[in-house]
Amino acid sequence: MEKTVVVGATGDVGQGITAQLLKEGRQVVAVGRSPQRLGQLADELGADAALTLCPGDISDATSAARLVETLTGEG
Repeated sequence: MEKTVVVGATGDVGQGITAQLLKEGRQVVAVGRSPQRLGQLADELGADAALTLCPGDISDATSAARLVETLTGEG
């Protein structure tokens, strides 16, 4: 299934986008710098298998590589 990446998913706009995509039945990869805030997001949205959390800053090479691994199923 196709995945949608939301960068900045823990911000106000990112949270809204993530919630709407999940309501539409999409698979969402939520990216944010704070693991704690990503956890809160998952709790608030009643996260299930449709939501994948990917903590990190995409301007950091290691975090960007982790995101690629998450998207390709290698991570």
